[in-house]
Amino acid sequence: MRKWDAGKLQRVLSERMRADIASCEIGGAMALVSQDGRELCRVVEGLADVEAGVKLRDDHIFLLASMTKVVTAAAVMREWQRGALSLGDAVADYLPAYRHMTVGKLDEAGRAVPDHPAQTTLTIRHLLTHTCGVNSGPVGNAQWEAAPPEVFETETTLVDHFATTLLDFEPGSAMAYSGIGGLDIAARIVEITSGMAIEEYLAEHIFVPLGMRDTTYTPTDAQLARLVRMHDCVEGKSVSLPVVEHRVLGMPPSLHSGSASLMGTADDYLHFAEMWANAGRYAGQQVLDVSTVAVSASGWLPHDLPGLWPGMNWSAGMYVRHAGVLTPGSFGWSGAFGTHFWADPANRLAAVYMRNSAQANGAGAATAARFEADVMSCALD
Repeated sequence: MRKWDAGKLQRVLSERMRADIASCEIGGAMALVSQDGRELCRVVEGLADVEAGVKLRDDHIFLLASMTKVVTAAAVMREWQRGALSLGDAVADYLPAYRHMTVGKLDEAGRAVPDHPAQTTLTIRHLLTHTCGVNSGPVGNAQWEAAPPEVFETETTLVDHFATTLLDFEPGSAMAYSGIGGLDIAARIVEITSGMAIEEYLAEHIFVPLGMRDTTYTPTDAQLARLVRMHDCVEGKSVSLPVVEHRVLGMPPSLHSGSASLMGTADDYLHFAEMWANAGRYAGQQVLDVSTVAVSASGWLPHDLPGLWPGMNWSAGMYVRHAGVLTPGSFGWSGAFGTHFWADPANRLAAVYMRNSAQANGAGAATAARFEADVMSCALD
């Protein structure tokens, strides 16, 4: 197991954040890195609200956006662990409206129209690996933009709506990111197999065992008061964007999306990452079985599948790295507003980076790539 220079790590990450603040790329950020459950560094720089001058604190809450997906996937894998579902199960076994899906195309006017009946059965594995074809490209985008507001009221109304939409491609034939879609359907399946609402399931089986006290779909007024204001850079100056409740992508708070709606603190998410990095164990509890983590962290897709990004594969809602700066076998994901994490089971390392910026670019964020490179540059061998 490799070791890290904790002092260097603290210095490198602090200097990086200060430079990013000075360049207007971020308003503030927080980074946590631990190994074998022991904190190596904690860096908190900048402001939670740049216009009001509120200093960023450890207990500030961030919109997690797509880092919600990994939490939902953990719930699916827990249901798999207890034998309530199989990854190869047809989605229609749980949601019959998905039994006869159709692949679509765009007509000359840019409207989504039917092309042919899907020949491949849509499965839970497709949902977790972004190979489902649900809201995964131009056909999905056209339908998303045309959907009436009532579709987005709850997770149930959204998932029922997706069953009536056209797929972007044949399930399993390509990898294309399903920003809102696949993991929402997966969350509904967890509700069906467990008999619990997804927010109740996550609280009982994930958040409480991991001590994730501030991770939620339904923040209290006190928690909302700790929510980081969204940062943007306008004409070279950092600004705070207006607060619209706690919405993600314009979705109402009543929609507890399995893809995007959670919020929480950096410390909470570090607990979650530590669970993955330490074979499902956190603070003396086996939250997920060792074998469940091993399956979740293995690449599930053929390496030559169209659409797969270089150096990575997909498993349970997470990328799995097999090339690049991170240790091969590391896995994690990001959020649209600049949040990022990974777990490195070979070195029992967990790393979390939190910011909320309007133009962050999610997994493609430069801050995420630099965070990975900076952390790995501080390894001792």
